[in-house]
Amino acid sequence: MKTICIIKDGRPFWNEITEYLKAVNASIFPLDLKTLLQGVSEKNPAIVIAGERAYREISAIPQGIPRLVIAEGNIAESKSRDVYFLKWPASRESFLEMTSRLLYISERRDFKTVISIAPKGKNETYLGKSLNFSMSGMAFKVDKPLTQGDILTISFFIPHTDKRLNIDAEVMRSSVNPDDGSVYYGSRFLSVKEEIKDDLESFISKIK
Repeated sequence: MKTICIIKDGRPFWNEITEYLKAVNASIFPLDLKTLLQGVSEKNPAIVIAGERAYREISAIPQGIPRLVIAEGNIAESKSRDVYFLKWPASRESFLEMTSRLLYISERRDFKTVISIAPKGKNETYLGKSLNFSMSGMAFKVDKPLTQGDILTISFFIPHTDKRLNIDAEVMRSSVNPDDGSVYYGSRFLSVKEEIKDDLESFISKIK
């Protein structure tokens, strides 16, 4: 069962939203803005849902976790990657369609394999190790230092296929493992080809 975290404010629609969420077979937990990042780390949610007043705070949540902002009135242009907006009031069907789509985006598969990493504009390739995959990106470990915004071509094999997948990705974040000091990176995929997308979807869903 997946986890959805919600950040409630004083507006009246949260009871209705909570009722809607019961239809998606998820565990629902409230989060406090004061301990937001700690709560996200502990619960590892598939989605975080909040009102407009919490937009700045949820923007600090790791990019790999989809974030849904419930907005009243006109919706501003998207301000950040992985932040989605839903205008309220919304029908039950519209809300559940958006929520289900974000649950799908957040689906991940842990899989460790050797990967090759070629930064755009540089004539060099590094070896690294994958940690997990989703349809929108992947986490990996590499000894070579990278910075947020670096564009990479990542190549790897997945089970039950003999072709090597090549995907362009952008580095979105980094973190340090306190146990050994190694650096882990999170990336989002860029322009995944349809034939690769099919292989990736089957792999993440554990069809392969």
